[in-house]
Amino acid sequence: MAINLPFSSNPQTTGVMVNDNVYYIDSSVTNATMNNVVNIGTVEAFSGSGPYYIHVDTGSLNFTMPTQNDYIFFSKNNEINMSSLIGYYAEVKFTNDSTEEAELFSVGMDVSESSK
Repeated sequence: MAINLPFSSNPQTTGVMVNDNVYYIDSSVTNATMNNVVNIGTVEAFSGSGPYYIHVDTGSLNFTMPTQNDYIFFSKNNEINMSSLIGYYAEVKFTNDSTEEAELFSVGMDVSESSK
């Protein structure tokens, strides 16, 4: 089964992609825990230009539809997104426009060979 979730702004600008997992928490729940997280399904497609829609494949999941004020969030599918950023190079520029003294505690990066 599939459902369409409407959004007033384009959810793709937040990094949501096809095959991401979709969840929500009922806004009436205070002090929510992981037990309050409801799995809706996976993102199938996007459409619309205001309102915007996310088409979600719910499969055989049984849940109550989220309401307008519920918190909807997404996670990446670990079977598809197992790697880090992919590319050939990176360029980084650090700028501090403050007149106050500042200290950079740490900078890190991860490098892995993806092809030979």
